[in-house]
Order: sequence, then structure tokens, then C-alpha cells
Amino acid sequence: MSQPLTRGLLGAPGRGLALGLAVLSLVALAGVTQLTLDNRIERWLAPTGDAATQHQRFQELFGDDGFVLVAYGGRDPLTAEALDLGLSVVEALEAAPHVAAVLGPPTVHRDLVDGADAGATRKLLLETPFYRRFIVSDSGDVAGLLVATEPGDDPAAARRLVSAVKEAVAPLEAAGFDVHLAGPPVLNVALDEASQREAQRSFPACFGLAILLLAWLFRCVRTTAVAVASAGLTILLTFGAMGLTGVPLNMVTSVLPSLLFVLSLASAIHVLRRFQTHRINGLAVEDALAASLDETARPCITAGVTTALGFGSLLTADMSPVRELGAFAALGLLISVAVNLTFGSALLLLLRPPAPDAARAFAGDSAFAQLPFRHPTLVWIGSGALIVVAAVGVGRIRVDSDPLAFLPRDARVVRDYEAVARDLTGYYALEVMVDVPDGWQQPEAWVELQRIEDTLAALPGVARVLSPLDLLRQLQHWQGGGADDWSLPRDEASARALLREFGSLVDAEGFPLIADEGRVVRVAALVNVMPSSEFGPIERSAREAVAALPSPFSGFVTGVVPRLVEAQIGLVHTQIRSFALAFVTIFGCMWLGLRSFRLACLSVPPNLLPIFVALGTMGLAGIALDAATVMMASVALGIAVDDTVHVLSAYGEEHSRDARGAAERAIARVGPAMFITTAAACVGFLALRLSDFLPIRWFGLLSALAIAVALLADAWLVPALLARLDRGAT
Repeated sequence: MSQPLTRGLLGAPGRGLALGLAVLSLVALAGVTQLTLDNRIERWLAPTGDAATQHQRFQELFGDDGFVLVAYGGRDPLTAEALDLGLSVVEALEAAPHVAAVLGPPTVHRDLVDGADAGATRKLLLETPFYRRFIVSDSGDVAGLLVATEPGDDPAAARRLVSAVKEAVAPLEAAGFDVHLAGPPVLNVALDEASQREAQRSFPACFGLAILLLAWLFRCVRTTAVAVASAGLTILLTFGAMGLTGVPLNMVTSVLPSLLFVLSLASAIHVLRRFQTHRINGLAVEDALAASLDETARPCITAGVTTALGFGSLLTADMSPVRELGAFAALGLLISVAVNLTFGSALLLLLRPPAPDAARAFAGDSAFAQLPFRHPTLVWIGSGALIVVAAVGVGRIRVDSDPLAFLPRDARVVRDYEAVARDLTGYYALEVMVDVPDGWQQPEAWVELQRIEDTLAALPGVARVLSPLDLLRQLQHWQGGGADDWSLPRDEASARALLREFGSLVDAEGFPLIADEGRVVRVAALVNVMPSSEFGPIERSAREAVAALPSPFSGFVTGVVPRLVEAQIGLVHTQIRSFALAFVTIFGCMWLGLRSFRLACLSVPPNLLPIFVALGTMGLAGIALDAATVMMASVALGIAVDDTVHVLSAYGEEHSRDARGAAERAIARVGPAMFITTAAACVGFLALRLSDFLPIRWFGLLSALAIAVALLADAWLVPALLARLDRGAT
């Protein structure tokens, strides 16, 4: 007699849900066509809080800090011919969309030397400290064009901007210059392009390998087709929901096709494997399907919900892309349960796969399955050894974040960033904004600004520090100082007189250093390191320098890239905390699903072991815990629980019939399906090794490792625990 749940799945409710899902697929198709890409750095930042408020104030006063820096060298950029060519490039840039202003040697040549004497321009650029290691290298062999931007909130603005910049600087490359682009908009576009390649690279590999694996294991085209069609419908409905709700793809959610395809196969495989077993035993299609749903529907629902909860823990992250991955992966897993149990069942009844040849059907390795019963001591020793080795690795885990690390080392944008840092200046700015209530022209303010400037300039990774003091020194020098005299004016009156008469000559258009009529100033540290381990000391020193400001001065540290690095480090710590929430929630759900507190408690060790081993591997291999790899723990926990649920559910049923040998019968019943699901999941995660994003590659490898260890834990450690539990009960 079928259970009520099975009767519902095979009856009118199940058929209605299957039909509804099929109809929804048409709506989902429309949603998929509306999917967009958006890897703007701003999307990774928390929209509220003190950091967001401070950065917004900075942008209101000084404009967008997401500039583009064009560095060009390889031949002399300060000859008359090169300056004239550079000026035509500047004019093209100034006419480009989303460009606020351009500053560089050609603009100095045009605005301060009247374009008359290239030699005078060279002398001015190389003798003026303000320009060196900012828009010209110390030796003058590399020049830089600082392109101030105003992209707004349009996700496509960065692509239009970078495309226009590349078109504008093309004459420099044609003239034989080595041209390099850096800056947040350039990085955004590179990530967008890599995200587009992601689906074209990893998903087809995952899809093809999984189909071949299933075809070999099931030995039946129609049975394989049911699993693939169900997984395909799950992906379509999930991505349709993303498109209809206006959620864009990004470098993190680009892994969702492979991820959902593999994970949605899991419950399908358990149903289909039991279906094949009952067909081999002589049951008709309808009876075999009913029997397989009797055995797998409840554990499939429990496993799907627990896996969704693992992904759901990512919703606690501050970063929108990570929350979106958690939300739509969880949604996809819940959809997959409904699809596999209703649409998949309907498809089985429609296709009516034949009973496989019992002699050729995959049955798993009986010796593999018998190990925990014949040699339990080996299981305990092996588990203990893994824990010891993993503990050593966990103690070596380091937290680090590097936005450039999402791209391969040989990517054009990475090489451009390295060239800019090596030959010219920094490629982003750590901004210090200082409030000077009585005006920055006071010598008292100069002392504090100089202190902050000196603190930052002495730090490794800071290529150059810019402040309004540079402007005063330049004006004082022009007024009559000696060749090496770049001192400040003697008093406030002198400073005001200089600014009143000559201030317009040193206005850094597009990179203002003074705002609010002189009551707010900017000290910008141009930084040429990206990893948080190297950037962190710079930011800490800046905050300490600001904290030391005496009254009435005050200030704060901000900048789009510093905020991104801080957000990624915050994500790591947030996810470590949220893992505890996921752990409690998942095992609470298992308690309800298994209807046994004892079995729920027994499931804890085998599901923590894979996570512990994966984290230990990270420490031993020197893999940093970052925005991508930190997701592995919560995700792998949810996935690892899947097979545990099926083992313990089968054990509960077998134990209720006959306690003796219940664990062995449970493993024999679900072991082959566990092997297939693990193989399919590993194939999918290992396909992520083809990703352009290095942390995603590590995420795929570590997740595959965790799942493989989870198979060993479920096939060996769980039975050993069950056998010990049964002996203790007797």
C-alpha cells in the first residue's frame, strides 16, 4: 500500500503540480531572456551603515572615485609629436560618455605651457613633485591619463565607458606605445566578460560529463533522459525567476548553472535508482514508481530542504551577489524537489523505461560497502587520522581577499594593473577626507595634513600621496622659490594671496582636492597593492592618523576599493558565524525529517568531518579563505547531509522491520545511489576548475573534496556508528 505522500504525488495533486511546472517553464523562458550582467564593485558593498554614508558624502563633494588610468610608454611620451598625439586622445576622451574630465601630460602641455614648447612641458612635469608618480613616471618614460568618471547607477555605463576609452587610446597603440588600462570600471568590465565566458566553459563540460556518467551508470537512455530533463527544468525555472525579478548575473552566480544541474540530479538519482531496482525485481512501471517514491520521497524532501538551508545561510552576507547566490540556489533546490517528484514521475510514466539487465546494472562495490562491518577499527583509525591532519591545516588557515585574484594571472587586466604599479603609480585611491571648519589655509591645518601625508607615504604599497599641500608648494615655487624650494607659504595670508591670484593654474580638474569652500580637503593615497593582507596595514595606519586629529579637525577613511576589501573580509567573518546557524537549522530539520532525535545526533560527526577536512586542506595548501572559498563550508554541509538523510532514513525503515543487520541492508539499499550522486556532484564541482575565476576554481575543488569525503563518511562512518549504537542498545 502506497503512503499518503506517494498517493498524492502520483495522483491528481502531483499531476497538477507537474503540469503547472511545465506551464511555468514558458514564463521562465521569457524571464531568461531578461537576464543581465552586473559586476559593478558597488554591488558588493553594503548600501547602508557608516561606511556607506561616509563614502556617499565623499562622492557628493569630490565626485566618483572610480577613475580610469591610462598608462602609456615604450617610447618617449613627452616629445612634441607624442604630446600632440596625446592631446588628440585627450579630446576624444573628453567627448566620451561618462567622462567628467581628463588630467595628464597633454593637458599640462595645453593649459600651462600653451602647447608651445615640449621641452618646457617636460621640465615642468619632471620638476614638479605633484605630477611625478601621478601622471608621469620619475624618469618621464611613462605618462598617465587620469580619466575622472561619472557612470551613475547604470550597470551598462562601465562597459560603454571602457569601450570608449579603448577606442580613444587606440591611436597611441597604433603609434607604437605600450598602453595599459587600470581602475575600477576596467576591472568591472573584465569581470563581466569573464562571467559571460563562465557559462560557455564550465556548464557545457559539467552537462556533458554528467550525462555520460549517468548513461554509463543507469545503462538506459530513457532513465538518463528523465534525470537530465528534470535538472534542465529546474535550471530554467530558477533562472527565469532571476530574470523576472530583475536580479543580474555576476561572477559568483555564474556558477549556478553547473551547481543546480548537479544538485538537482541528487534526488532524481535516488528515485531512479530505486525505480530500476524494483523493475529488475519484476515490478511494472507504475508499481515500481510507487515503491520507489514510498522509499525516497520523504528523504528527498528532507535532503532538499536541508541543502537549501545550507545555501540559505548565505543570506546573512552583506554582499548582494553572495545573498543572491544563496537565495536562488536555495530556491532552485526546492524547485528541484518538486520537479523530480512530480514532473520526473510523470515523465517516467510517459517514457516507461524498460527494466535494465540485472547482470549489467550498476550495483556498487560490495567490498567497499562491507568495510565498516568487517573492519570497523580501520574506520575509527582512518577517521581519527583525518581529524588530526585536518586540525593541523585548520590552524594554518589565513583570511585574505584580492579582487584581482578572481582573474587568471595572465589576464590582460591583471597584466595592465601590474604594469601601472611597476612603471607609473597606484591604480586606486585610499581616500582620507578631513574636515577643516576654519579653512584649510591655516598653518595649523597644514601640520595635520602633512602628518597624515607623511604617515601614508612611508608605507609599502603606497605609490604616491596627493593633498592640497602639493598645490600650495607648487604655487610658492612658481612665485619665486629656488629650483629645489618646494616649501609651503610662510603664513595664512600668503597662502590666500597665492590661491587668489594663481589658484586656477593648479586646479586638478577631475581630481579635486578641496571642497566646500576650503572647509573639506582630500588626502589621496594612490595604492598599488590589492590583497587585503597588504592593504590592511595601509588602511589601519590611515585610520590611526585620522583618529589622532585634534579638535576642531575630524575626518574618515573611505574609497570604493578599500570598502570592497573591507566588505570581503567582513563576508568571511559573517559566514563563519552564519555556519553555526546553518548547522543548527539543518540538523533541526533532519530531526523533524527523520523523526528521531537519536539519528539526528548521530548524523553530526559524519557531516562535520568533510567540512573539517576541506578546511584543513585549505590551510595545508595555503589557499586563502576569501569571498568565494568561504561559501564552501555552508554549501558543502547542505550537500553532504543529502546522502546521510537517505542512509538514516533507510536504516530507520529497516530497523523497524528487523533490528539485526539493519545498517547493512540500509547501505545495500542506498549505497549505489550515493555513489552515483557523489560522482555526479564531483563532476559538476570539478568542472568549475575550468572557471576563469581562481577562487571559484578553489571553491569547486574543495567542494568536490568535501563531497567525496562525505561519501566515505556516509558509507563507512555512519554504518560503524549505527552498528556501535545497535550493540550498545542490546
